[in-house]
Amino acid sequence: MDKNSVKNLPKLELLNSEGPILVAYKEHDDLYYIFDTKKILVSILNLEGLISFFEGKHIILDSSGKSWNYVVESGGMKRPDVEIKMFLNQS
Repeated sequence: MDKNSVKNLPKLELLNSEGPILVAYKEHDDLYYIFDTKKILVSILNLEGLISFFEGKHIILDSSGKSWNYVVESGGMKRPDVEIKMFLNQS
């Protein structure tokens, strides 16, 4: 799976600091492809896994070896809750 194969899917920047850090693309069957700043696929999550990430129970490791724990990241790096809910409810 590469960045071009998901370009038409709904997407959400999970974390952003002067540019996207982690971006999720949603496939119709509730699979979420997570890409990092280098546009490398770093995780494939189902809905439960993505919610676990938002709750800080699942850590995502990017291609540089950096660990991302959503709950400890700065609030300015995160998307508003309403945007997350809209993304999760898209089909």
